[in-house]
Amino acid sequence: MKKFFIPFFSLIIIIVIIGFVTWFNIPNILAHMLTKEFNVPVSVQNVTITKKHLKIDDLNIGTPKGSKTDSSFFSKKIDVSSSLSQVRAETLTIDSFTLTNNIIGVEFYNSSGSNNNWTTLMNTPSKSKKETKRKYLIKKLTLYNITVALTKENGQKQSFPTIDKLEFYNITDETGFPIDEIEKAIAQAVLKSVFGKFNILHLLEKVPGVNIIEKAIPIL
Repeated sequence: MKKFFIPFFSLIIIIVIIGFVTWFNIPNILAHMLTKEFNVPVSVQNVTITKKHLKIDDLNIGTPKGSKTDSSFFSKKIDVSSSLSQVRAETLTIDSFTLTNNIIGVEFYNSSGSNNNWTTLMNTPSKSKKETKRKYLIKKLTLYNITVALTKENGQKQSFPTIDKLEFYNITDETGFPIDEIEKAIAQAVLKSVFGKFNILHLLEKVPGVNIIEKAIPIL
């Protein structure tokens, strides 16, 4: 009996240790997943998980190799509201997705801007072995304080007025992105709205499916 309990308790201890290591390493795990999806460096300062919320601090999505700038997107705080039953349901459902204090970095790789960091990011093929057919629904996506930082090919900077708030409803798989690339569906909705406000929507001409997000409704 003693010979049985010693390896049994050792196994329990190992499982607990692995659990603690995984739990405290969640920011790195999330950053790694996004790095694989966008094929650029991604960093996350902190992740907090509760029964109905996922909170992320200081998310930074980098730029493609060879870029002069360091960041394509930064968000100070992200709050995702859902539940375990909604996440596990046939249609993955998120009640609300809120991002606060955001910076969208755009870098031109040619004089016209048609070749830029976002066309590269959004055209990066998914690293998943196969596309997941499961449906998803984000009922409400809200961004507070959005700043666009534009860097032209010659290094010249251009600033735009800060957008206080953008709000979207019912982002689904009808945007053209499978669930493996749900973050790209979110990015596409935001980019279309923000770039449209500043008359630079042409920068997304080479991004697939940019003209089919009709369920995203911006609130001025």
